[in-house]
Amino acid sequence: PAHPEVQAMIRRIEEIVLKTDKTLCTLTPGFEQAKVLFDKGYKMVTLMADGVALAKTAHDQVTRFKSAFPG
Repeated sequence: PAHPEVQAMIRRIEEIVLKTDKTLCTLTPGFEQAKVLFDKGYKMVTLMADGVALAKTAHDQVTRFKSAFPG
């Protein structure tokens, strides 16, 4: 969710949760984002959730197909 209001709300939730004894967790598309989140204080991050992995694979294949067969 790249929308500025969504990002602002995520930051607010992070600020609130990190001040408590609660666990901050989320889904990520891969290692790079997971590392950033762990560095922020997240305690549980799921790498490569099925839906995220499937969407990325589909996008990559469509992009590859369009490149191979333009027009």
